[in-house]
Amino acid sequence: MARTPSRPRPLAVEPELARTAFESITAQIAAITLPEGSPPGDLKAIANAALELSALAEDPTLRPRFEKLPEDEFDALLVDQLTAYARALQHCLVEQEAAAEARGEVVLPEALITHAVDLRARMLKVVIHYFEDDQELAPEVKALGRKKGYAATVSDLQKLAGIYEARKTVVERDPKYWRAGDAQEAREAASEIEKALAAARGEAEQRFSEASQKLGHALGPVFEEVRSTALWLLRKVGGAEKVPALPVTRVRKPKAEKTETEPSPEAPPASPAAHESPAEAAAPASAS
Repeated sequence: MARTPSRPRPLAVEPELARTAFESITAQIAAITLPEGSPPGDLKAIANAALELSALAEDPTLRPRFEKLPEDEFDALLVDQLTAYARALQHCLVEQEAAAEARGEVVLPEALITHAVDLRARMLKVVIHYFEDDQELAPEVKALGRKKGYAATVSDLQKLAGIYEARKTVVERDPKYWRAGDAQEAREAASEIEKALAAARGEAEQRFSEASQKLGHALGPVFEEVRSTALWLLRKVGGAEKVPALPVTRVRKPKAEKTETEPSPEAPPASPAAHESPAEAAAPASAS
């Protein structure tokens, strides 16, 4: 079974490689359009997993096997693209953090944060009650509400909205804390905080923050294409357990409604698609 890291390891950044990768794909990053909805997830963890998968794919015993696959089944250049995206993401995260430190604290309006934290607390009660022991959602549910700061509040609200939408028929049975418009309200509150943070950020911090989000989304399909192909190539020779999974929050539907399946071991994967208190709970220390 592929491994999914429970928490991101520290970024092992090679500054020159990361900067060079970023500079080489600036035009590509600018052309990426961010989709509506949830953010890509923990960007540090995504970068770590992508570089781990890249290193595995570049192994001298495996890279030639990628390249032997027909181009209409798999483009071996996706391995290089995975590496470039991951290193560029590292560069953006480092630069964003540096700009945030230079900027100092951001303090958002108390009414905005109080509303967001209260909404999170109420939705969390519903989610814990129904899904604390759910086979698919339990790990995510246990992580919700643990971190403080504006970024954690935004992330929790978006994840809670995703759970509410995916398990609507379950949460709407709650007689005490569930409200019909909670999911939409959570997304709106998260969006308001993000806009307020963006307004308080300097140009450099905002620029690298947006680039990080774009790269996080763009890495998804490239990562999954390389990963599914690696799993297929290693299906008989062993080593599939070394293939990392992308640590992106994905709220799945109940099993009866699932449509996605793991890649078949009998044939190569399909070719890639187009390439507390409110004050404590939302302390500005994690604003970036």
